[in-house]
Amino acid sequence: MNHSPISNSSDSSDSPDSSHYFLIEGITIDGQVFRPSDWAERMADVLSSFRGCRVIYSPLITPIQYQGNKCVIVDDALKNKYPDIYKEIMYFAESNQLRITHHVDPKIFA
Repeated sequence: MNHSPISNSSDSSDSPDSSHYFLIEGITIDGQVFRPSDWAERMADVLSSFRGCRVIYSPLITPIQYQGNKCVIVDDALKNKYPDIYKEIMYFAESNQLRITHHVDPKIFA
């Protein structure tokens, strides 16, 4: 079954409690696989922590695999909590011409 990450909900931007997420894919807008292959983990490491011998990723930016590609799910709350990190992430994605999909439903990636 192929699920789309695009949320089909009506405009919920009026709801102050609703979080919005976007997906940055490790695929360029012209369809090339982005290298290095660990870019998503490196990006998410900015807010990660360690417990024991395990890396714990922040829910604000989480590396995932989607349709066989490295990606990160970014909670738009990152913009307010860590504006400098948000700007760097967006600059990285845009300057490397990575695909960005707004209004994704993170539940389908769980």
